[in-house]
Amino acid sequence: MSGCALVPLYTSVGRCYGNDAMLKSSDTLAPGSNLVTPYHEMSHRAQLHREHNIAEAALARYRIREARLTLLTHNFNTVYRVDSAAGRFVLRIQEPNTLDAPTIGSELAWLAALRHDTDLAVPQPLPNDAGELLTALQPQGMPPRHIALFRWMDGQIVGKATTPARLFKVGMLMATLHRHAQSFIPPSPFTRPRWDWARMFGAGSVFGSGRIDPLLADEDRPAFAEASAVVRRAMEELGEGSEAFGLIHSDLHSWNYLYQRGEIKAIDFEICGWGHWILDLAVTIEALAGPRKAAMRDAFLSGYTSVRPLPAGFEQHERAFLLARLACFTNWVIESNNPKMKERAARSVARLAEDIRQIIAE
Repeated sequence: MSGCALVPLYTSVGRCYGNDAMLKSSDTLAPGSNLVTPYHEMSHRAQLHREHNIAEAALARYRIREARLTLLTHNFNTVYRVDSAAGRFVLRIQEPNTLDAPTIGSELAWLAALRHDTDLAVPQPLPNDAGELLTALQPQGMPPRHIALFRWMDGQIVGKATTPARLFKVGMLMATLHRHAQSFIPPSPFTRPRWDWARMFGAGSVFGSGRIDPLLADEDRPAFAEASAVVRRAMEELGEGSEAFGLIHSDLHSWNYLYQRGEIKAIDFEICGWGHWILDLAVTIEALAGPRKAAMRDAFLSGYTSVRPLPAGFEQHERAFLLARLACFTNWVIESNNPKMKERAARSVARLAEDIRQIIAE
């Protein structure tokens, strides 16, 4: 589909993501912002200081002044709540050397389409002073940083307060996302990550490249090897036809949706990409815990099937995609630039290996 054909669709965000629409705004931070230490070698405090300076510089591009920044998270990306006279917003700074501008722009394009085409409550990206949904700042001596600003969404992060009734609505929301994704015609260019076996276990992964080796105990290697084989077999059997594979959220666990007055709101689409529908379901299921886990899983699946049937092969391959989710998380833990994540990496890998053994044994 051409960029011109998209103009009527995305007027709600003031931006058409056509062939030439993913150009980013580029600015250079003020002199003195250069740091000799590479970002991935900086301390946690130094990274936060750097991110705060970038956030303040970015807000000027959205004509937001005298704002109060409250750090929400600094795990992979860095996210701030912004309180100002103009309102409340969420500002997200992409982790350096991860996703490029066209890839982030594609996420924002899908969000714009979801807001236009459905009644789902999803984040609304806002344009900067150049009318663009993505801002790039160039700190001296550092890689460019990509920033997006979203309108604040009211609601409570569900977290551990998950209930079967809420999971039913999460299932409905996910099914609606999948139904939209099946009919969504992406603009060109449109680039999002592929959550497939190659990304999880292939040559470019932490397994194929050997980056996991210093953190992997000998007794844990068989668990990851078996997980790799199970995931590969399941994905090959399902194939990548539209009945099995499409654009998915990829991270809809209980810390990534809000609850307000009976409504579930999906947030944090930053790793949305191409993957099997079952993987999306597995992400939500894998995060469930506690004595009501089975009841919450059943409620989630009931909500999903109230909108559309379960993906083909779900019963047969659910376990494989629970393993795939843990493989994704293993890659993220080891690839993270966050010093605290690095400190916990070996312990995290050991816990993930134990979780994998439990799933395989079921």
